[in-house]
Amino acid sequence: MAFDTLLLCGFLIISCFWITVCGGKKKKNQKKPPGKSTETAKPLVVPDNKADKSKKSAKSNKKPEEKKEDKASDGNQGGPEKPHISADPPGPLIFRADQSAQSKVTLKNIHDKKVMFKLKLSDNVAFQVNPVFGVLEPGKTIDVAVTHRKSAPKEGKMVIVNTVLTGDEKKVAELFKQVTKPTGGLVTVKWIAK
Repeated sequence: MAFDTLLLCGFLIISCFWITVCGGKKKKNQKKPPGKSTETAKPLVVPDNKADKSKKSAKSNKKPEEKKEDKASDGNQGGPEKPHISADPPGPLIFRADQSAQSKVTLKNIHDKKVMFKLKLSDNVAFQVNPVFGVLEPGKTIDVAVTHRKSAPKEGKMVIVNTVLTGDEKKVAELFKQVTKPTGGLVTVKWIAK
């Protein structure tokens, strides 16, 4: 019996030694069960950027005029902001959503050179314009027909991209494909179908 106790104690000592030396580590090819990890979590270190905070607070302390100038300079880097074309009426065009109707917008060249324009629509299904492209001599006007088709009540806009004419006025659509930055600022006319 003493031998059995001695054998048992020896077995326990060897087992404890084995666990201590090996650390109870699993073999490399064994996968850990999902969601259980033996590693301890490391604390998340967030850098304290006082410079970033001061920039943010400086931006928020700007006056409304300064904010507008920043936005304008961000949109047209290095280019003029004044459009070469004016639109009349400048305000929203009102349509009844359950009816088809047509309205007129008059574009005028307010620049001292020939200007080409392109009309972009936020909704080409419910609205159409004619003409889409065109050229205007200095001081001249053109009427653009804005047609609304029956639709659900919605709001949209027509953006007039304009730039000084740089080639053959018969190929305005092709010229606009080559324009990377228009020389005139964008003109927006909103519409409402209710």
